Amino acid sequence: MAMKRWSEPWRLWVGAAALGLCGWAQAGVLPGPLVTPLWLNAHAKEVQVVDSRDNLNTLSDNPKFTTVNGKKVLDVVGGHIIDALSVNFWGLRQKRDIDGKKVDVLLPTAEESQASMQGVQLQQDEPIVAPTGDDATSLQEAAFFAWELPLFGVPAEQIAVLDGGTHAWIAAGCPVDTDAIAPMTSSQWKAEPPSPKLLASTEQVQAAQRARKPLLDARPPAPDSCSTASWACVNTQAA
Repeated sequence: MAMKRWSEPWRLWVGAAALGLCGWAQAGVLPGPLVTPLWLNAHAKEVQVVDSRDNLNTLSDNPKFTTVNGKKVLDVVGGHIIDALSVNFWGLRQKRDIDGKKVDVLLPTAEESQASMQGVQLQQDEPIVAPTGDDATSLQEAAFFAWELPLFGVPAEQIAVLDGGTHAWIAAGCPVDTDAIAPMTSSQWKAEPPSPKLLASTEQVQAAQRARKPLLDARPPAPDSCSTASWACVNTQAA
């Protein structure tokens, strides 16, 4: 498998998680905030795999490959990890009326998050591995999900992101399922009020600006600005 290079915002997220979250030594199953496809393949029965993607139609598509210089290259991700749960990435944000204006991609309330997670059959107090499903450059979807759950009370050491997502899983030769995701269990997952430790108010951001403290804008660059300098695009190959 070719070496993968990730965008700088992704490296910053992983670095912050590794430095700030130190409970994995007591977490039992998960080895850290990032797991590899090979680790997940060996421990799939011990965790909840929660697939986060913005195009749910691809859950039932077959992966598409081409052959380049005699090597099989994954072109389009399709399917999902066997027994995975499915979270619609767009459902992790909400639209609200604020001062008469519709504002999109805002955080859900605790009640909205609880209803959403119960709807996908998420189980309380079980380790979670979050792959992203669409392509190799959309890891922010799994990272956002892995941040939002601790916001509503899930211990951070209970969540890990799959390195490379479903793209890397398929490229490593691990199996996928294209049947509809239909979990048979019920969920009593409960959300706690949002943790103030994980949110900053407008006033706090403005105070940080005045104090010239570092602020990180983690939005990806525009598609036409993708380059080796600004965005490390992934080219993963599987023999």
